[in-house]
Amino acid sequence: MRRILGLLVTALLVVPTPANARVEPAPSGSQEMWPLRFLLDTPLHEGGETRVRLRNVGEVSYTYNSYYQACYMKFRERGGRRFIIPEGTHCDLVDRQEIEPGETVTLFRWDLDECIEDNWGCTKAKDLPPGRYVMKGWFRPYDGGDAVKAVRAFRIRNSP
Repeated sequence: MRRILGLLVTALLVVPTPANARVEPAPSGSQEMWPLRFLLDTPLHEGGETRVRLRNVGEVSYTYNSYYQACYMKFRERGGRRFIIPEGTHCDLVDRQEIEPGETVTLFRWDLDECIEDNWGCTKAKDLPPGRYVMKGWFRPYDGGDAVKAVRAFRIRNSP
C-alpha cells in the first residue's frame, strides 16, 4: 500500500516544464513540496566551491547520471539569464544510478562558475559574481515514469 501511495504522490508532484516557463526563485527552505532536494555547502562565496548533493525524501527510488550529473539541470540568475556550468556541457555518456528513499548522494563538486566556451566540454569558465541564482533538475523514478523536479534557490556572496 505504501508503494502505491508513493507512486500516486510522485505522479501528483510531476511538474510540466514548458520551454517558455519563467523560472521563479523559490525561497530557501521551500523545497518541501518535492521528493528530491538539492543540498549545498553554505555559505557560498564568489570564487569558492560547493558540493551539489541530492537527498531523496520521497517514497520511491529515482535515478541520476553519475558521469555528467548536471546534464538534466538548468541554472539561471534571478533576473532570468540562463547559463551552463562546466559539469553540464558534455552529456554523451550515461550511467544511470539509483538514489533510494532516505539516501543522499553527492552529484558533483562545483567551483561556482559558468562555462563561457564549450567545445565538446567546457574549455573556458569564469566565476559567477555575487547574486541570487536558481538551479532545477529533473529526475526519473527508477522503475520508470515521468520525471520529477528538484529546485534550489541560492545566493553567492562577496568573497570574505
